[in-house]
This record gives sequence, C-alpha cells and structure tokens, in this order.
Amino acid sequence: MVGTIPLNLKRETYNSWKFLGRLDGYFLQPRLFWAEIRRYGSLDEAVTWQKAYATIRASIAASAMWDNPTILKELFCRPDNGLMVEYNDLILEEYLKFPEAMDHIKAGLEELYFGSDLDEDHQAAIAFLKRLAKYSSDCGSIAGEMLAIPA
Repeated sequence: MVGTIPLNLKRETYNSWKFLGRLDGYFLQPRLFWAEIRRYGSLDEAVTWQKAYATIRASIAASAMWDNPTILKELFCRPDNGLMVEYNDLILEEYLKFPEAMDHIKAGLEELYFGSDLDEDHQAAIAFLKRLAKYSSDCGSIAGEMLAIPA
C-alpha cells in the first residue's frame, strides 16, 4: 500500500543517516543512502521510511553515551523533535534490540533519577520506567528496583 510520505520524514531520515555515518567514521556516498532505505521496503511506502528512520535513530542512540541523562531525556523521556515524538515508540523498540540497550538505559536512568535534584527529572525517569515495563521482564525488574528506592 502506497501512503503519503511526509517530506520531513525523508529529510530527517537522510540527515540521521548522514549523522550516523559520521559518528561511525564512514565516508558517505548518497547512492548508498537509497540502497540502505530499500532494505526496509519500497521507497514509495511510508512504512519503509518510518522503519528506516526508527532504525537509524536507534543506531545513533546505541552509539551515544547512555550514561548521560541529557541524552536519555532528549531521546526517550521528553523528546522535542516532532518526528522523535511521533515515532518514539518505534525508535525505542528498535533500540531495545541492541544487546547493550538495557545496561545503557539502566545507567542513564539511575543517573537521571538519583543524580539530579530536579523533580522533573525524577518524574521523567519514573514515567520512562513505567513505559519500559511493557517491553520485557528485564525492563519491569529495573523499574521495580528503582521505584522501590526513594530518591
């Protein structure tokens, strides 16, 4: 099924792909971008672009320093970019496929929850923990551990 593909989704997918390439130290060639997107399906389908965007953003998250609570807040607790908000669940699902994801999330949440004096950071951490609990028992156990300990 062919759907309308928002131009900003294509643009942000491309910009995210370029950023990831630079982060990973690759020499970027635009023709490789199209090949990369085709891995997710037809270029004429919106779902292809959504999946590509989410996977690329998740890869960027996996390459970032996850013990930095600012990154955690910006990506999953309180994203402010329209596409990051719209596709946040899909990005999180893709990110959780990385083997180190839960360790990075746990470290970031502990810093956000215990290392901050701001109530908004504590509330963001708790809300994200509750959101994580629906994904796996690992997420639920981390949520249980942290919610049982007063800040």
